[in-house]
Amino acid sequence: MNKTLIVLILMATAGSAAAAEINMKPGLWRTTIESESASMPFKIPPITTENCITKEDLVPPTKKPNEECTLDKPKISGDTVSWTVQCKTEGGDMKSKGEITYQGDRYRGSISTEIRGPMNITMRQKLTGQRIGDCKK
Repeated sequence: MNKTLIVLILMATAGSAAAAEINMKPGLWRTTIESESASMPFKIPPITTENCITKEDLVPPTKKPNEECTLDKPKISGDTVSWTVQCKTEGGDMKSKGEITYQGDRYRGSISTEIRGPMNITMRQKLTGQRIGDCKK
């Protein structure tokens, strides 16, 4: 087998190998999102959601209904997943950068968000996740 073919095979399988090795148990996850923003005149209450997370879809969903969002391909480094998402919302154009680190049946991470529109808002969100069971079929 020639060296070029070996290199191409290694390159083609590198992304799937990284996802397969991440220390994350697929299933139903409870995510708590704590937000803070100097742009807001009040404290934002925490939000808790439950979603199915798989090794093929490692980014916990945070978008709201009626938002048009585009998620860039997530980057995986060890047990850490990072991503960028852009949305069109009622309040303006939103861009978020997020990163979480999985630890088997839990994760911790953060999202930085900027909304540009009638009100410019900058927000930081802290995420904590816990696997709570299997996904419902």
